[in-house]
Amino acid sequence: MPRTRLKASFGSAVEEDSILSKITSRQSQIVVLYGQGKSYHEIALTLGISHHTVDTHLRRAKERSGCNSRVQMACKVAVAMEGRG
Repeated sequence: MPRTRLKASFGSAVEEDSILSKITSRQSQIVVLYGQGKSYHEIALTLGISHHTVDTHLRRAKERSGCNSRVQMACKVAVAMEGRG
């Protein structure tokens, strides 16, 4: 999906950038890995944490970001990080 389509679907660049100010750096790290298609188990092994901790971080990040789904949140974080890089 092209970047412009993502922005049309999930909000403006300003909204996407603000998502990074709503979640912790650890949460954004986990959301990025989740957005790359990694399983909870793979994320847990990569970061040296339990899969329960991965679930907790994703759940809390979703709550803090105000997103309707984890997929939407992952897309918004990816676009925001792309804009920073």
